Amino acid sequence: MEALAFPWPVVTASPSRVRGWRGKLHVLQFAADAIAVSAAVAVTFAALSEPRQAAGGAGVRYIAIAPVVAAAWVIALEWSESRSYRVAGTGLEEYRRVIIASIGVFGLLAIIAYVLHVALSPALFITTLPLGLLFLLGARLITRQFLNRLRTQGRAMTSALLIGSATSLNALLSDLRQRSDAGYRATGVCLVGGGRVDSGERRLDRCYLDQVPALAACGHYGAVIISDGLTRDQIRDLVWRLESSPVELMFQPRLLSTSTRATVSC
Repeated sequence: MEALAFPWPVVTASPSRVRGWRGKLHVLQFAADAIAVSAAVAVTFAALSEPRQAAGGAGVRYIAIAPVVAAAWVIALEWSESRSYRVAGTGLEEYRRVIIASIGVFGLLAIIAYVLHVALSPALFITTLPLGLLFLLGARLITRQFLNRLRTQGRAMTSALLIGSATSLNALLSDLRQRSDAGYRATGVCLVGGGRVDSGERRLDRCYLDQVPALAACGHYGAVIISDGLTRDQIRDLVWRLESSPVELMFQPRLLSTSTRATVSC
């Protein structure tokens, strides 16, 4: 079976509670980002021959604008959800968000400077931005390796309830067992229709579809993954009933046709 695309689309709008390993990961990423950005600013400042000199005209000294840029940079990385546990350790998607947030900050800075007719130090764009990206991506790579090492040990995982037919559930269970880097561990299934689910050596909880919202609300699962077997009305009802819970509701890519996406989006 072809490897599943990750991260899978999330339909529910409710954020998951920050607790346990997720909270620790967020703090670690925030600290790594702050250190990376600060290092880029410090290296640039040290490299300038006349760091306190204005850029010319109605210019702004590097030492005056750099702390503001650094703070905005760290905030932008949060705003872009580059520290979301859903993309942590995924590689390209996480790096893409870091790059977009970084370029966005400096792009906005250039626009503001142009509108206000303020000359900025070229070092911001020639040195600080490239160095910051290099340090940020390096820090994320180290964090990714650390997180994946934990996941191979069965730690830093999100408990997931799988919903679908026996065939699709067996395939999904196999994929999740092979892809610990995805960060989801199947701990329960909701079988739609007949058939048998092969859980391997792991014991899986079994439930009915009408029990899913109650299990999600009490925090028994961190994610609900739908494979197939549900009608549009059942999906719409499940989305509505899970909206106020902290659980993620996700779909396998093949389920997300254009019509379904329009029907269940919150």
